[in-house]
Amino acid sequence: MSESDKLEIGTSDDIKKSKPGMIYITRIPPGMTPSKVRAIMAQHGELGRIYLAPACRLTNSHPKNPRFVEGWVEFKKRKIARKVAELLNAQPIGGKKGDRYREDIWTMKYLGGFKWEMLSEHIALEQASHAAKLRNELSQSKRDQEDYLKRVDKAKKQQAIEERRQAKGLSAKQETKQYEFKQRQVLSQDMKPETNPSINAKRKRAGYDDAAEQQKSKKLDSVLGNLF
Repeated sequence: MSESDKLEIGTSDDIKKSKPGMIYITRIPPGMTPSKVRAIMAQHGELGRIYLAPACRLTNSHPKNPRFVEGWVEFKKRKIARKVAELLNAQPIGGKKGDRYREDIWTMKYLGGFKWEMLSEHIALEQASHAAKLRNELSQSKRDQEDYLKRVDKAKKQQAIEERRQAKGLSAKQETKQYEFKQRQVLSQDMKPETNPSINAKRKRAGYDDAAEQQKSKKLDSVLGNLF
């Protein structure tokens, strides 16, 4: 094998050293940009890719100066990434006097075995999950709106019916069926047979015997008295 082939293939140690390492920054100081993060991290080792997640990444808003809440930094060497995470975690950012981030503190940790492709998949899944949630919310909102419109339409129809009833002199709440009852006429003293001669004469012509009727009434009262 030629010398050039050895350089192209490389030894196992060279391949191991060339594997990148990832740092996850759990808190990004307010106002810090990706370029500022790169400038600070580059002081400790050779960098690969950097991604800072904005707070508005799952919304449709795109502010001119977005605020970043978390980030991922790729170092060319895994060993360097691990040391940087241990060195800078929960420590003041530092810098020159008067630097706005000098006294600010950020937190980070090393992600063993984590690759950039995994981050891309994570972001894609997060966006897909948010999109599905948004679709469900829009669908529920549409159903609520349709239900509200149905109730409004029903209320309008009921009101129209009530107005037509009132125009006819009827109220849906007060409309009741009226019944007529005939009351028996109370006989006055003059209408009783025993006190009115003309009625008494008519009863006699019709064959009524007042004495017999009175006798029957007394017998009935006597029988009832014995029973009770």
